[in-house]
Amino acid sequence: TYNGTAQALITAGSANGGTMEYRLGDSGAYSPDIPTASNAGEYTVWYKVVGDDTYDSTAEYSLSVSIAKAKVTAEAKSYSIQTGDAAPDLTTPTAREHYTVSGLCGSDTLGGTAVLTYEKDGAAVTPDTSKAGTYDIILSSVTEPTNGNYEPISLKNGTLTITARPSSGGGSSGGHSSASAPTYSVSSPAAKNGSVSLSTRSASKGSTVTITVKPDSGYQLASLT
Repeated sequence: TYNGTAQALITAGSANGGTMEYRLGDSGAYSPDIPTASNAGEYTVWYKVVGDDTYDSTAEYSLSVSIAKAKVTAEAKSYSIQTGDAAPDLTTPTAREHYTVSGLCGSDTLGGTAVLTYEKDGAAVTPDTSKAGTYDIILSSVTEPTNGNYEPISLKNGTLTITARPSSGGGSSGGHSSASAPTYSVSSPAAKNGSVSLSTRSASKGSTVTITVKPDSGYQLASLT
């Protein structure tokens, strides 16, 4: 297969007495060097054994050898955006930024000038980014290199995917909120010959407050009002 470099067309042979020599094509001189070729195509390699003091030279023989054409692929890039975003600008596409190319050898370049278009159901459109959906990104107008070493180019399309943008801000919780009930301070007057303690210093309507009375040693509680 074509790779942009010179390739040996056959594997070196061997001879018991004498020297293997080769020739590329139907004319030219024989040489001990293995014939090479760079371009894709069909080649005829001739070979023979040149005799020495002990062996005679052999007749000429030939082999048909081919270098296959290389395959090259160009593929449009795919993109994902959210509703409200701008669709990628494809008006001046460049390789690597808007599409990728694989299979080129050496310094070979594609023919033509790339064109990228958005399509929906086979028709050219301008993407509506206000709503979710998908669009095809069609790559065209580029060809395989013009040197004859490649099969017809394989073009692959990309996709623009538009997804719904998530809503911002937190949602409200269910049910109804009510204002906190008012509270009131709770206090007791000082007591002689004992102490009075309260379970809380503030309370709302309907709540319970525990009052604890403790007489001093030698005294008893007579009444609580």
